[in-house]
Amino acid sequence: MQSKVATWIGLSLRLFRRELGRGELTIIALSLILAVSSVMALSGITDRVEKSILVKSAEFLAADKDLISPIAIDKAYIEKAHQLNLKTDRHIYFSSMAFANDTMKLAVVKAVTEDYPLRGKLFVTMPDGMIDSKNVTENARESNYEAHGPKQGNTWISKRLYYALDKPAKIEVGDAVFNVAGIIDAEPDAPFQVFDSGTRIIMNIDDVPKTKVIQPGSRITYAGLFAGDESSLLEYENWITPQLKANQKFRGVKEGASGITSSLERAESFLMLAGVLGVILAATAVAVSTRLYSQRHLDSIAILKTLGASLKQVQVVYLFQLLMLSALSVVIGLFVGGLLQWVALESLSDFLPDELPALGMKPFLLATLTGFSCALMFSIPSLLKLFQVPPLRVLRRNLGDGLGNSKTAQLIMAITTFLLVWIYSQNLNLTMIVCLTGAVLSVLIVVFSKQLVKGCKAISSRSHNSALKLALASLQRRSKENASQMIGFTLAIMLVLTLYSLKNSIIQEWQDQIPVGAPNHFVINIADHELAMVKQRFAEQKIEPEQFYPVIRGRLTQINDEVLKQKRPDVVEDGAKFKGKKELHEEGDNNNRSDKDKADQEQDNESRVGFGRELNLTFTPTMPANNEIIEGEWMPSNKSKQVSVEAKVAERLKLKLGDSVSFLVGAQTVTAEVTS
Repeated sequence: MQSKVATWIGLSLRLFRRELGRGELTIIALSLILAVSSVMALSGITDRVEKSILVKSAEFLAADKDLISPIAIDKAYIEKAHQLNLKTDRHIYFSSMAFANDTMKLAVVKAVTEDYPLRGKLFVTMPDGMIDSKNVTENARESNYEAHGPKQGNTWISKRLYYALDKPAKIEVGDAVFNVAGIIDAEPDAPFQVFDSGTRIIMNIDDVPKTKVIQPGSRITYAGLFAGDESSLLEYENWITPQLKANQKFRGVKEGASGITSSLERAESFLMLAGVLGVILAATAVAVSTRLYSQRHLDSIAILKTLGASLKQVQVVYLFQLLMLSALSVVIGLFVGGLLQWVALESLSDFLPDELPALGMKPFLLATLTGFSCALMFSIPSLLKLFQVPPLRVLRRNLGDGLGNSKTAQLIMAITTFLLVWIYSQNLNLTMIVCLTGAVLSVLIVVFSKQLVKGCKAISSRSHNSALKLALASLQRRSKENASQMIGFTLAIMLVLTLYSLKNSIIQEWQDQIPVGAPNHFVINIADHELAMVKQRFAEQKIEPEQFYPVIRGRLTQINDEVLKQKRPDVVEDGAKFKGKKELHEEGDNNNRSDKDKADQEQDNESRVGFGRELNLTFTPTMPANNEIIEGEWMPSNKSKQVSVEAKVAERLKLKLGDSVSFLVGAQTVTAEVTS
């Protein structure tokens, strides 16, 4: 038995070497290489970046946990942390203008203690000519060194700010002047927002009062940082959580990096969806090539069967060829894909960490699965047709030509396509949209192709051109194959247009939200005593600004007697799938809740949902010229505390005239009536 199998495998190898010179196998091989390399490259990029983020995750907060608050952190919170042997740190975040060399730039200031960071490492680069400066500590006599929070009077600034201010030796923030003691090279908890990550200043927290930047109504964020063993952190979290106000948040690494994680997941889904384009093109090419290949081998199969070959022996010969071709194509595709992802990461090196983790097994497995799935699943119809050829074909050459694709084979191809799109997009809704759209397009193409064939028949009957008649007759004879090719290439074009549309729609939608002629320059952080001087300076420069608004931040917490939820119940934050002891303990408690607790939970689920963040609250005695009252009256004199609500906000929260709304502003609760 083994000798027979070896004989047929040897025959398969000889046929394979002979067939390599023909076009069908070359097209199949190139198609598989395209599919494997595109998936390998895209999944390799996202895999290495994701691993890098996970490796660096403990550094995202520069601590294990942090407490974010719009008001100063209560000293009792810090004392309790010390009782549990937790390391602590304090931060203050605010924006301010930075002045140097007759130049100014808006900068994000982070005031820290000298214990910063609790986790991760801060690296600082010394500016040219400053290594021997008196402002540099004795252990910082190198051009790049690991640092902690700056001492009083010194600052670290970002490279972009350093060059924007023309390489300053000193920098002015508010009423205080500081030495530029270094350039930030690597910051563990660096912001990832586009508008915060460029111009940054790190100063000592004890230097903040002398800047006189923090005034009533200033946009300030306070943070308490905590680091220690897991049990102490869990005990501290259980203690502090019930005491927090609605505008305070106690976060861990996963919650703190949620913006990065969600952005990475969306980018991965987008890139892998782009990989579907290569897969569909490859699947179409495999289906077409294997059909041509099987059509050419119908006579060979009939002869082999006439000579006594069984169906299994025929299957061994041709399936072994397909397996060898697939294996060779997958290996080449993995190499090409690995090379492409290396080139892509090198070109993006300025935006990525200095060291990325090694490539994992996930991209190799995903790309290999894709290659063999395309090779096998999309060649099934042609192979089934090939294996069903009767031996009598050697006498009657037309036998076997009419064997069509089985419904089972078509179902297998449809399921394979669905599963591949689902694996790549990692989003069931997106998969359903793509597949349903593809199904509708396929039906339309089939209907269109049938109408086209009917038109060809009419043209052929009237034409006297023999060449045209032959061409039209060929189209009619292969109408099903032509329709399948049109479906494949149309779906590929659809994906290209979808990706192009997605790429442009984000920027376009953002631009559409900005009215024509909207202001594009803003003056912020104007203290009340500086307003008259600012207005005078504008008048001297003949600048006519829009109305000046005092702005404060407040969180909407209550409408009438209804306390608003700050998050939708069906929204799961990034990292929620990772359950710790606290979450598991809460799940166990939920199973033993009383009926009253469950009733309260149901009522809470039906309550309105707030914004889950601080809102910008402006106030002015006169109605702005570019506003229009839709309903109500602008600030009637017989009302003391009142608000005018933007129409879309009122619609979302189901607000009506006369409702009372409560805001948590800092530590104070302010309640006002909706009058317009």
